[in-house]
Amino acid sequence: MPDFEGLYYEISGQPDRPWVVLCHGMALDLENMRPLIARLESDWRVLAWDMPGHGRSVVPAKISTDAFAGLLANLLDGLGISDAHILGF
Repeated sequence: MPDFEGLYYEISGQPDRPWVVLCHGMALDLENMRPLIARLESDWRVLAWDMPGHGRSVVPAKISTDAFAGLLANLLDGLGISDAHILGF
C-alpha cells in the first residue's frame, strides 16, 4: 500500500504516457474514481490519491484548500512528477 507522508495513492497506466492526477470531491475517496481510472489508464499514467482526511489518508493538522494543494505538490515532488494534468471536482 503506497503511502507518502500519510497520503494513500495508487499509480496505474502506461509508464511512457503523460501524467494525469485525479482529485476526488469532498467526502469521497479514490474508490469513487475507479471507473474513470479504468477509462484513462490505457492512454495516461494515472495518479489517484485519497485527499487528506479521506479514504486511507490521514487527517492533516491543518485543513484548507492551500494545505491540500501543498500536500499534493509535496507528493508530486516526492514521486518525481514534474509535469502533470490535474483532473478533479
